[in-house]
Amino acid sequence: MSALVAQAAGLLATTPFADWLVRAQDQHLTGTLVLENPEGQRHGLYFEAGAPNRVKIASPVARLGEVLVERGDLSPERSADTIERARQLGILHGQLLLAEGVVDSRRLGEALREQLARQVVWLFGQPQQTRFGYFDAANFLVDWGAPPLVPSDPRQLLWRGIREQGRTLEIEQAVAQLVGHRLALRGDLPLAYFDFMGKEERQLIDLLRARARTINELLALSSASEEGLGRVLYFLVLSRSLNLGIPSLPPLGLDAVLDLAPETVAPGRAARMGRLALRSPTPTPAAASEPPKQDPVDEATNAEISFQRAEALLARGSFEAAEREARNALERDPQRPEHIALCAWFSAMKPEPNVGRLATEFNRALRLPGNTIKVRWYRGLVLKRLDRHADALREFRFVVMSDPTHVDAAREVRVYEARLRRSPKDRPSLAPDAPARRRSLLSWLFKRRELG
Repeated sequence: MSALVAQAAGLLATTPFADWLVRAQDQHLTGTLVLENPEGQRHGLYFEAGAPNRVKIASPVARLGEVLVERGDLSPERSADTIERARQLGILHGQLLLAEGVVDSRRLGEALREQLARQVVWLFGQPQQTRFGYFDAANFLVDWGAPPLVPSDPRQLLWRGIREQGRTLEIEQAVAQLVGHRLALRGDLPLAYFDFMGKEERQLIDLLRARARTINELLALSSASEEGLGRVLYFLVLSRSLNLGIPSLPPLGLDAVLDLAPETVAPGRAARMGRLALRSPTPTPAAASEPPKQDPVDEATNAEISFQRAEALLARGSFEAAEREARNALERDPQRPEHIALCAWFSAMKPEPNVGRLATEFNRALRLPGNTIKVRWYRGLVLKRLDRHADALREFRFVVMSDPTHVDAAREVRVYEARLRRSPKDRPSLAPDAPARRRSLLSWLFKRRELG
């Protein structure tokens, strides 16, 4: 892709473009994502604080004049004339239109935003064998075009990309994991979260907001086709809008998403690499066939990518795939405390977990420098599974005190405190559903007697 070293690199076949939009928003990335298709064409997308800010496409896609004409803000003849005069003057088309009063700043801002949206959506359709490289803290498009006057909404871009360019295979794989489950929306979603969707899609959202339903029920109660329902469910999975009953990050785009992971790239490292020439030719066959050298920094970066992918897969309910990514992250960088903690959590989910081994792993993780909040969060989940509820509550309270925006930990604290309020004054308990637990114990005793 280039002689420069990217902080993250791979193929869209393994990391779809939609995942990049989600990752950029979650981590508030500022940097340039470069895509190179199998024909050697290169495209660039610059993120600023997680939102797409500038796009450069190798072939003309959604030119500003075309957008203004379609919106009725400019006639085709006036568009052709102003484009030519802007070229002669060496200025941007939008600058000329604004200077001559052809359009005002509001209409120009809306057109620039729509232009960027169409270009980003176009990138969803790039071949799966397209290679990508992400360069943190580097703006390779600083001299290209103009940023939108109104920031783009990654949720809307994600939905438009899925609706217009979504790959059938990726959608079917995501929906297949939801078959047989009763689906419901998360309780922490704002009412206006889906306002950008169409009438048919909002009908599905309303059905899920009313109560949990299966996929077959949604098809029977709505006018949506199987393809339409699949696209909506794929968006809900990627945006973490479904309540899947497992630990999850907040929904995509909410202000609570502030501290997902420590920085994976040393500050300024990408900026020191220089500028990537998007027009540079495809590497020669000899250079392309030479295997890339993996230095320790890149190994740690790939480990962090695996860790982020593990948490994303976990949020979607893909437990086996998530565990593979988590183990890969730990193998690549065994000194990251959050990698240790996540793998320990997976071990705790197995039948008859080794409690002594789990304690050793978490103690080791807490002695290492890194994301202590994530370690304490996963330790709290493990303690909860082991019915050590007082210790689990202590961990969740620590997480909330350290990061008040951690909505999942805050929810755990609220649940435990509600149990304390409901329990008898002389016998306060944090355990869930004590009568059911006693019935379970009695049932086990009777089974022992029958077998004995």
